[in-house]
Amino acid sequence: MRILAAVFLLLGIGAANAQTPSRITPDTANIACVGKADTPQCATATFFACAVRRTAEICAAAGLTEPPRLFDGTVAVEWLVDRASIIRERDVTEDLQHFAWFKAGNTLVEAQVRRCAPEAADCSAEDWVDWQIYLAPLAAGGFAVVGWRGDNEPDGPPEIPDAFQPNQAPEPAQ
Repeated sequence: MRILAAVFLLLGIGAANAQTPSRITPDTANIACVGKADTPQCATATFFACAVRRTAEICAAAGLTEPPRLFDGTVAVEWLVDRASIIRERDVTEDLQHFAWFKAGNTLVEAQVRRCAPEAADCSAEDWVDWQIYLAPLAAGGFAVVGWRGDNEPDGPPEIPDAFQPNQAPEPAQ
């Protein structure tokens, strides 16, 4: 039995159940680094806090000038980070090279997210949805959110924050 459990653990089966989800409500958080986007995990927490609490100070800490419109009404959000990886030059394929949020050096955070009423003890009655959050490293340290996407959103590129100004590619020579 122990061997079977070890195999499932190595394969990642049931890993979401083994972790305690991070949780943000309009008034509380179970993660201490909200407002400090100095690691990918803290930048992700700050991003969700911005979306839930909709305050300028928290949003600015995530590199956003205004809260993203992710959720209708007042909600609690729970998430588990599956993986955070740095996008490498070889990851930027021809079909992705023109997207400002998918650049070598940016961090891709892949997470499972669920939401519920803030008065609920937890969101365990809700289904997990896969999300991607794209973070750009800042020269002064830390990260700024430059894009995001949830599986429950229509297909298309991730939403780009209004404050993000991509580098303009030069016009092709004719």
